[in-house]
Amino acid sequence: MKGFQQAGLSVALAAAAAQAFKVDFYNSDNCAGEFVGEFIGGTGQGCRTDYVGVSEGALVQSTGPVDDGFSVAFYSSNDCNPGNAVAEADNNCVEIDSEVGAYMSFNVIGGQTGGGFKKRAEVINENRKKIKRDVAEKREAAAAEKQLRSVVKRAASPGTIQHGDFGDVDGKTYRYHQVANGVWRGVDPNDWDDKVHVKNDAALNVSPKSKTRDLILDELDERDFTGTCKAALSCAIGLASNAKWGCVQVVDQLVSLATAANNNSPQIWEFLNQPFIVAVTVGSPAVAGVVSAFTSKKISSQPVASCSTVSTEADVIASAVKAALSLANDTAIQLNFTLPDGSIIQMSMQTTQYGTQGQCSAPSTDPSTGP
Repeated sequence: MKGFQQAGLSVALAAAAAQAFKVDFYNSDNCAGEFVGEFIGGTGQGCRTDYVGVSEGALVQSTGPVDDGFSVAFYSSNDCNPGNAVAEADNNCVEIDSEVGAYMSFNVIGGQTGGGFKKRAEVINENRKKIKRDVAEKREAAAAEKQLRSVVKRAASPGTIQHGDFGDVDGKTYRYHQVANGVWRGVDPNDWDDKVHVKNDAALNVSPKSKTRDLILDELDERDFTGTCKAALSCAIGLASNAKWGCVQVVDQLVSLATAANNNSPQIWEFLNQPFIVAVTVGSPAVAGVVSAFTSKKISSQPVASCSTVSTEADVIASAVKAALSLANDTAIQLNFTLPDGSIIQMSMQTTQYGTQGQCSAPSTDPSTGP
């Protein structure tokens, strides 16, 4: 009987040894940082929450064979729910608190090998993928919120627009891509890619092909913008009291820079279907400011043929603005072109020397004060 009892005790001790683990907790995920604390125990200790929130790595050491089906599992919930397992180890260092797998509880589990162990590994893998996706979404949302807060805080002044700013134009939100020094183009936030929409601080190369030519009033009158070209102002905001110049003085710079940004193609109407903002200087001594433009839909050959002597959209825009403002100068305008089928396309433009909200449906030259 005594021999039988001793044999039974040996079996029990062997089983306990196989189920027991020594777990050292550290404040780094590679188990090489500051030692936080230690746990020694087995399945009998139940669900534990030791060192939650202060440890990032755990060095798990088994007191028995490492292939006996027992291990230490870590969970993202505080109840050791198997469906929330994020890590498992039986004789190694494991990352237990990071943006991909923050543990809230752990326990010693065992008795399963083969298929059972494989199933746990699959659960852990899927849970970590889900947590990683959730973290990525939260990070993107936090970055967007931070960007919006920084935009709101900035004072309204020329040049306060920055790469990645958000702004609303005609009821739609855009992010501004700095395509060159002092040149920004609106991009749908859903299409924004940090690897593609990279900030460019280089100056825009304005070649002779990009520049518009000077036009005299008689030439503009011959084009008959109100009759043949079917162009008319639908919105006009007069110059502010402290403004030194308006749309007439900067429309040539605008279309030249848009042409250059459009690979030196003067067919810029569709290019301006996405908001376009540029920093400009006018006069001597130079007065700095910002000018923006935005066009709707797609221009047809009719206004180009009717309103341009050189058959370019850049010429249409510059000529129409100058013709419409031949008797007055405005800081913001909207031009309507009526097409043969009765549909209307629009071109909006505004300029400022001090930053302002979007007027006449033109892009705000300072998104921090956008509509």
